[in-house]
Amino acid sequence: MKSENDVFDLYQNTFMPIYGDLVVVSGKKPPELLEQLESCMAHFAVARTTQDPALIQENIAAAYRHIVRASLDAAKLLWTTLHTNVETFVMNEEIRRFCANASEGQIHTQYQKAQNASINARQTEISNVGIDPEKSIQDWYNAALEYKNLLELIDLDKVRQFKKYRLLVNYKTHLLGFVLGVLASTLVSWFWPQYPNRAIANDAQAAGKPYSVEAPGQR
Repeated sequence: MKSENDVFDLYQNTFMPIYGDLVVVSGKKPPELLEQLESCMAHFAVARTTQDPALIQENIAAAYRHIVRASLDAAKLLWTTLHTNVETFVMNEEIRRFCANASEGQIHTQYQKAQNASINARQTEISNVGIDPEKSIQDWYNAALEYKNLLELIDLDKVRQFKKYRLLVNYKTHLLGFVLGVLASTLVSWFWPQYPNRAIANDAQAAGKPYSVEAPGQR
């Protein structure tokens, strides 16, 4: 049997820390979590305004389930966000090489820890489907924190500087290619019209006939 204190304790000590990290990492408040909180408050309103003990307990239990659902969703959304960031930064070989504050070995070790924690969270969730979804909340949160620790091995300032450097290099490469292409086209357009004239002159000279080679536009 759940009480109002149980709901408040779950909200304050479980949901809020996870939700706070999620908002900081993602920069937004997922609407599905807000819907769960609204549903929780609706059940509280019923529990506080009815005189039926059974109905009070039923709505408190429902409010608790909504906080459980919100906490689990928040933990998994946090995991997904951090996992995506890891795939973007840590799994990039150039970023690992030039923008990391740790060795390749340290990064690999932390990545394995995060992977193992994720597998453990998934197994806990599956084994408690329809039984007690609350049990996997902390496991998913721990797995997300392992990915957070992994991301802390990457210097984001170095990443930004590296991206600017790569952009500059690509710009210079494309500019050089363009200039060489224009130069090559100019040389071909200038030399190619003279080539048939020179060939004719060579044939005339071989036959003992006079022939002069003129540049384009001189005739």
